Amino acid sequence: MRLKTYSIIGLFVLIISEILMLMGVQPIATWFTPLAWYGYIFFLDGIVLKLKGDSLISSRKKEFFLMLPLSIFFWLVFEYYNILLKGWHYINLPDPLWVRYIGYAVAFSTILPGLFETAEFLLCFDKFKNIRFKKISITKSFLYISMTLGTFLVAFPILYPSPHLWVLVWCGFIFLLEPINYLRGAPSLFRDIEQGVWKNVFSYFIGAYICGILWEFWNYWAYTKWIYTFPPIIENIKIFEMPILGFLGFGPFGLEFYVMYSFIKGLKRKKG
Repeated sequence: MRLKTYSIIGLFVLIISEILMLMGVQPIATWFTPLAWYGYIFFLDGIVLKLKGDSLISSRKKEFFLMLPLSIFFWLVFEYYNILLKGWHYINLPDPLWVRYIGYAVAFSTILPGLFETAEFLLCFDKFKNIRFKKISITKSFLYISMTLGTFLVAFPILYPSPHLWVLVWCGFIFLLEPINYLRGAPSLFRDIEQGVWKNVFSYFIGAYICGILWEFWNYWAYTKWIYTFPPIIENIKIFEMPILGFLGFGPFGLEFYVMYSFIKGLKRKKG
């Protein structure tokens, strides 16, 4: 099976935008991040289609287009925390303001599909598809404890904001929303674990680290970019713009986006 045309175009966009960005050609340099990520998404979708015969864009177009606004909404949740905890800020943003907001939306819309495409690519390989461990019983007591813990983790940084509390944000929505997903019959990591199936846990966890490396690599060279403002104790050693300890958050962040998306799917299923 040959790669789909959109996949080849995606690879072309990724390569050309990288070259033009490094040359400082405008407006490519300003819009490099969404160009690179949409190129990556369309190219990788073609690879997934070639490997397993179906893919997000080719086989589930409605789901793909639903992911775009949801990706913006999910990331705005973390932008709200960023206002309080001051973890990063953006530089070299375009003007006027309405163009800047379009840039935010287009860039933020790539996060969820980029993560899911990467996880689906990993799931094409048997080492990820066949990951199984001993079944673990999930009790109602565990679910209620998890929801209580999750409520604390997402609320505490809002009530007592500090840049040191990002670790709570990157874990909180997993513990808060996963019990709800489990009880509503939505896609659930807790249910997977209960059945001894860990493929989603590992693919989205590791997939988020792959995306994290790409986010930081492309951001490092970009003209319009984000700069981290973590406390000095964390900022000492960096990989690209990211303090090395900050890389620990990518895996849990990937699981959070999976859980948040499953929560929305659960609402849709309940409505249906």
